[in-house]
Amino acid sequence: MNKDNFDKLDIMIASALCDNKLSDDIELFESLDVTQVVFSRKFEQKKKALTKKERCKPRKVRRYRLLFRIALAIMILLSVAFITIMSVSALRNAVVDVVVEFFNDHIKISYEEYDEDSITSKPIKLNQVKSIRATELKNTKKEVSDNELVNKTIYYKNDRRVCCFYQSLLCENDIYFDNEYENATRVNINGNMAMLIENNKGVSHLTWSDGEYLYVITCYDTDYDIVQLAKSVG
Repeated sequence: MNKDNFDKLDIMIASALCDNKLSDDIELFESLDVTQVVFSRKFEQKKKALTKKERCKPRKVRRYRLLFRIALAIMILLSVAFITIMSVSALRNAVVDVVVEFFNDHIKISYEEYDEDSITSKPIKLNQVKSIRATELKNTKKEVSDNELVNKTIYYKNDRRVCCFYQSLLCENDIYFDNEYENATRVNINGNMAMLIENNKGVSHLTWSDGEYLYVITCYDTDYDIVQLAKSVG
């Protein structure tokens, strides 16, 4: 071994031999001059980090063991409590009844067979444009404005608006009415339930749906029967 040039490995070996008393060169290593040996800054940082980590291990182990024992005790307690409750027939039956009642009241499963041919999709445009066919409006002038989504027809008599017919896709638009002093009643229009709204200004509104389209008739003249006008739509 080179006595004049000792490196860090030599120092570590010397220290190990001094601790274990396993070599005849103990006196030689004890007499080594290590005052000139300087460890790098990186080595010192790693040494401190390793020392700190090893010192914290016992504390972490004790904490882990304590938490594990608490969790185990809680698990055992819950298991014993559940076994105790279920061992009593009256309590067991009560628990089962509560569970069954909950499922019966809140969860329902049903199976229904259906015919694919009977499933109809809602239209995405006005495939059939309708109008009022009542004889009372045959001699009136019509102003029609329509597109793929909405059909609107206004009827005039002597340049005075007497009626307005509106057709659109179902749920395509919301219809709003003036609700001041209104009287609302339900009427039947060709098998479909309709809402008739009348206000104190002599204006009446009738709205209904046939499952595909939404219809609204607004009548501004009390000489016309709005229900009969609606039944003639086709």
